[in-house]
Amino acid sequence: SATLINSTAGSCPLPPVGAGLSVDGASVTVKISSNGVDFSSAQTISFEDPPEVSSVSPTTVPVLGGSNAVTVTGSGFDASCVCLVNGTMAVEETVWVDATTVICRGLKAVDAGAPSESSVFVWRRSMGED
Repeated sequence: SATLINSTAGSCPLPPVGAGLSVDGASVTVKISSNGVDFSSAQTISFEDPPEVSSVSPTTVPVLGGSNAVTVTGSGFDASCVCLVNGTMAVEETVWVDATTVICRGLKAVDAGAPSESSVFVWRRSMGED
């Protein structure tokens, strides 16, 4: 079922996609109706597989001083990719090298507490809002 957000926007669930299945390039057509009889023109929503991270190197970087860049390898990277650390835009620059490599430069501390382990994610801007 759909939810009305305001006079120009609504929200509705997309059909489920099976876990582990590639949906890259798949699409669904969406039409909107307020009465179940009259529908809007069709709009297409396309699915993209998210980028996958297979390794990060080095796995340890200094908190202060020294090089704090990591090379991320995986698949599905493009020029719109950005590096996230613990889900936060905590890098100064993401350098796209090719479809399998990005470099996350200028990692910033994401927690003022003691140094700890962090997770690095690569997100493609085309997959959602900035």
